[in-house]
This record gives sequence, structure tokens and C-alpha cells, in this order.
Amino acid sequence: NGEDGLTLSSNDPIIVTVDNDVVTSKSTGSGNLVHADWSSGVCAQGSILTQEIYVDVSIPPPDELLVSVSLSQITWSGSFASFSGVPTTSKLSVSLRYGSILQDMTLDNRTLITIDPSLIAIDGDTIVASGDGTGVVNITIAFVHVSLNTTISISIVEASVLGVT
Repeated sequence: NGEDGLTLSSNDPIIVTVDNDVVTSKSTGSGNLVHADWSSGVCAQGSILTQEIYVDVSIPPPDELLVSVSLSQITWSGSFASFSGVPTTSKLSVSLRYGSILQDMTLDNRTLITIDPSLIAIDGDTIVASGDGTGVVNITIAFVHVSLNTTISISIVEASVLGVT
């Protein structure tokens, strides 16, 4: 995207991304991952040269997958439990550890989150009780680019008795 008329783009943004002339590896993979288009912009309209560029990316696997929720029990909005102060949301945190470096993966498009939608919903990093049922809900975390996964649980609760004095 410079003055020289060279434009680079990614053919697979899961593996590499392109921002201006900077190619950044996102996960392991190889192939014609970058598309280059060179045009003069002055002498001729259209491309002078178009080329697919072979790239081989090898990122070491992470050492550890870390998943946590800020609260292990929530309730739905408007429930008796919510009126008594039980929170209606919890924050989800997903990280991969590479040596001493933690990579936040909570909102990364390569993070796959599986839930029971009858009891909870996830909006960004916020877990919300979505129904009026109770129980333990499993949240499974996996990834497109690495073969790690784990399951954590959160409880959806309701008050059985609410007294006012």
C-alpha cells in the first residue's frame, strides 16, 4: 500500500494478516497465503504484476490454556435471586500462555466457544443468564489454530425463599 503501487492482501486471515506492507503470522500454516498486486498508478491502469506468495508459518504450540470466569454463580435478570443481590453477569477470560507471555484470546475470532444457549448467552466477554432455568452450564473453549480445549462450568441459580423484614 505504499507509493510504489504494491498492494498486499491475505488469502487466509486465520494464518496471516496484512496491514499496509506488514504481514503478521496468526497461526501455523503454509501455502499461497499472501496476494501481491503491483500497479503503476501513473503509466497504466490496472495491474502490472499479480502474484500469489507462498508463506510457511510455524508457530510453536502454547504451553498452557487458561480459562476463568469472574463469578461462578449468576442468575437471570428479574429473578428473586437478582433482587437479593446475586449478579446477573460474569466475565469470561481466555488466554494462551507461551513461555512467560500471555496472549489474550477472549475476543479473538479463532476462539471457539460452545454453550447451552437455553441457559446462557455470551456477548463478547460477558456471560449472561438467558433463560429462567437453573443448573450447571458447561462452557467449552477450543481454537481454530491450536489443538487445545477445555471445559469450565458456571451455575445458574435462583432464590428458593426471599424474605423482607
